Amino acid sequence: MVRDSDPSAPTRITRLLGRLPLRTVLVVPFVAQVAAVGGLIAYLSYRNGHTAVQDLAFQLRSEVIARIEQQLNVYVEIPHAINRINAIALANGDLDLDNQRGARQLWEQAKIYPNTNLIYCGRETDGALIGVGRTDDAARRPQLLSYNDAGNFLGQYYSMDESGMVGALLRRGAEPYDARQRPWYQAAKTQGQATWSKIYLDFDSQLPTITASQPVFAAAGNELIGVCATDFVLPAEMSAFLQTLDVGENSVTFIMERSGRLVAASVPTPTLASQPVAPSDDPATIAASNLAVNSTNPQIQATAQHLQTTVTD
Repeated sequence: MVRDSDPSAPTRITRLLGRLPLRTVLVVPFVAQVAAVGGLIAYLSYRNGHTAVQDLAFQLRSEVIARIEQQLNVYVEIPHAINRINAIALANGDLDLDNQRGARQLWEQAKIYPNTNLIYCGRETDGALIGVGRTDDAARRPQLLSYNDAGNFLGQYYSMDESGMVGALLRRGAEPYDARQRPWYQAAKTQGQATWSKIYLDFDSQLPTITASQPVFAAAGNELIGVCATDFVLPAEMSAFLQTLDVGENSVTFIMERSGRLVAASVPTPTLASQPVAPSDDPATIAASNLAVNSTNPQIQATAQHLQTTVTD
């Protein structure tokens, strides 16, 4: 006896659908299609949205980095431009370290660039110096600083009025000074060209300092006349600039030297020139105290540690 074969799958489905209400047969496929399309749209929206957020974040980071680089380039170029002008004045005799002639030029530069701390030139023959810096009070008024033979090479600080004229003697220093022995002078003399000094302690404030300096040579021959230099308050200025950048509540921006020293940051943390240092501290101790990996801010610390392990150059 021959038995009928089992019904095929389509036949079974047809019989099953035949037992279902017509409303279910019509509605379920439509709902399934809508759900599938909705799921696909949601997935594509999520993927595209995630990509858009990543692109936007990358563009924001690139813009912030570009603004920081642009500002940093401006800041670091200013001291060298000032030094070039003063080197010409010193070589031509327009800047005299004995009688204060040419001091007004230094005063004008200090007024134009208020983020400079001291603009000055030292002489090779005897280590004399003339410069214009700022008072230590909140007003930070320009003042003339002079070290020469007439004053036994002790610092003489003079007031300067609104027209750049030298006024009364404000105070005298207690320690003799020789510009030729200072790190900023030796750096320019050794390099024979415009350069940046290594970190050192400022003679007066004992703050860690980095100086842009340039050797000055006689018009005829290679005789060294002296060195012109500019102390720049880069960490303070750059930190103030970083704080103006809109990078989000939980984001931090900072500038770090290749050596690992923290130059500036958008959050409160010890930087290169934020703390007075004891005169007994050597440059290595000063440098270690300002390493980004030792920052009090966990984001800066973690980022610096990551860069140490991933960046070889």
